[in-house]
Amino acid sequence: MNQKHIQEIDFLDSPYKIIELRKLILYRQTSIADNTSWRFVPDDYTFANSSDPLNEQFPETVVVDPLTSEEITGLVAMKTGDVNCTADPSMVRGSGQVSQDRGQYRTLNLIYENKNLKAGETIQLSLTAEAFNAIVGFQFSLAYDETSLELVDLKGTDALPSLNTKNFVTMDGHIRCSWNVAAGQDLKEEAAIVDLTFKAKADGRLSDLLWMEDADLVAEAYVENYEEIEITNLQLLAREKTTTAVEGAIKLYQNTPNPFTTQTTIRFHLPETTRASVTVYDLNGRVIANVADGQFAKGDHQLTLQADQFQAAGIYFYELKTPTEKTSQKLVLMY
Repeated sequence: MNQKHIQEIDFLDSPYKIIELRKLILYRQTSIADNTSWRFVPDDYTFANSSDPLNEQFPETVVVDPLTSEEITGLVAMKTGDVNCTADPSMVRGSGQVSQDRGQYRTLNLIYENKNLKAGETIQLSLTAEAFNAIVGFQFSLAYDETSLELVDLKGTDALPSLNTKNFVTMDGHIRCSWNVAAGQDLKEEAAIVDLTFKAKADGRLSDLLWMEDADLVAEAYVENYEEIEITNLQLLAREKTTTAVEGAIKLYQNTPNPFTTQTTIRFHLPETTRASVTVYDLNGRVIANVADGQFAKGDHQLTLQADQFQAAGIYFYELKTPTEKTSQKLVLMY
């Protein structure tokens, strides 16, 4: 709801839900002038301009004489920024967390190639997305270790032409992003969303120096579902570079067909008789299927994977492993 209101695509239906959100989300503005965390308005008060309630002086107190008044007067309590009415007043002195419903859509994964870094090296890094339909927005705060990385450049790509520097704020080792559009857009497989350039200040592993900072800004995506906007999770994933086949080494070929909907074939070559296993993993490294594990003769082999061996459509990795070598490939399941 808040994403559509920011772009004036769909106005909020109550003066109690108005707030300047985009600047707050990106930390261009850290507070709203003459405002507090909670505001109170008599329930019988009528705003002169319900679409811009903060620009009028409205009453925030009610005086009741307990000795003479038999009237019961109510106040409407408004949590600043709570455009979907999920703030819980009972949690003011608790954890401070406000739960939000998540839709049934799969997680939007932003993926980058993991690598080892050397001090002084310049790194070109693209955040790529899986194939994803009807996305209307997302927000996240990408944190990086300022002692090891220096951000040199940041820019959008042709995959989302409306995503530009206005959607980003960089400060204190964080890259904050808030983006949305009026109508759902489809992301193609391996679409680069953001291109980043870093300079390494020290040796390290890239995956140890980048992470999503949910405490700073909850990472989430917005998906168009008919007339509703559903919220789904967004996460950052590091992809390990696959081993390049060389003469005399094991070889793992791309599955066919890929993407697949019912079944697919995995082929591999072994330069000698050996024990070997083929395992399918999801992007979080969880084992999805142990396809084969045993003694294989020298030469070419093939295995068949069925769609019902997977719990959901998406991107997966399959790995061929022997006692001395391993290599992997990516496959895509579509329903």
